[in-house]
Amino acid sequence: MYLIGHRPTPSPNGRYLVITDAKHSWLADLVTGELHQFSDREVWASWSPDGQQITYVIDDTLYVLDVGGNQEPIAIFQNKTLKRLFARWSPTGKWIAVVSVAETLSESSTGKEKFTYWLVGPEGDRVKELGSFTAGGYGMVASDLDWSPDGKYLSTPGSDILTVNGEQIPYSEFDPDTDWAKIVSLQLEFNGDYKVSVSHDREQIAYVIKDTKTLQNDIYVFDRASQTHTLVGFISGYVVVEMFWSTADDLLVIGTVDKERPAGGPVFTLQPEPDSTPNLLLNADDLYLVHVIPAPISDTAP
Repeated sequence: MYLIGHRPTPSPNGRYLVITDAKHSWLADLVTGELHQFSDREVWASWSPDGQQITYVIDDTLYVLDVGGNQEPIAIFQNKTLKRLFARWSPTGKWIAVVSVAETLSESSTGKEKFTYWLVGPEGDRVKELGSFTAGGYGMVASDLDWSPDGKYLSTPGSDILTVNGEQIPYSEFDPDTDWAKIVSLQLEFNGDYKVSVSHDREQIAYVIKDTKTLQNDIYVFDRASQTHTLVGFISGYVVVEMFWSTADDLLVIGTVDKERPAGGPVFTLQPEPDSTPNLLLNADDLYLVHVIPAPISDTAP
């Protein structure tokens, strides 16, 4: 799960890709083939809705970088305890959500950190403090902070939802009829091994119930319209570790780990229909599926 923050992050239009490792961060232009290093640190970047800017945290500073301009980062907000894992641009483009540490584990009586959540305008001209709340402890990843599609709610590492006005709503009290709440509640429903992936049109949710001892992976699809769960297929002999929808939502792309290999495993595709048979897509030594991204939107793209 710690690799999620390092996963290549495509821009909304598919033209650019942010790539990071433990020492560097690059911006790749998938149309021209150019690769530009914009930081000598690893970052967890989030894209603006128009795909023209990225935001990220380094040390105590929140930066915005214009990918089509001079590619020089601009500091828009500072706090001495900012968490570099969390910086998320809202779907409306109005706010960037960022997190600072209000109380560390050593200061806490509950054994959990307390985070303060902030909303920052992309120009740095507006700052709103939403409040401080208990975080979820160990094992947090960048996607634990995320926006609802309408930009009205923010999910947090502390299993709470915040409104843009700072109101705290437990998941259990959130409106169960909304698409976003259905996704969140489904993720919380399985307290064992699972992998959840939402289709691009947000009409379907694919998830895996897996048994790592018997190497059995049952793959289901939840349909939002009919409120039904359908077993679409299974993969045996491997452990499913990643799953994505294709750009057209007509295939599931599934990454596995082979217990007999030192590392990695084959990649399969599966149609999201009942009784589908997995199709072997790739198989090589040390193979890991890290993301499925759209083709760049350009008339000149290869």
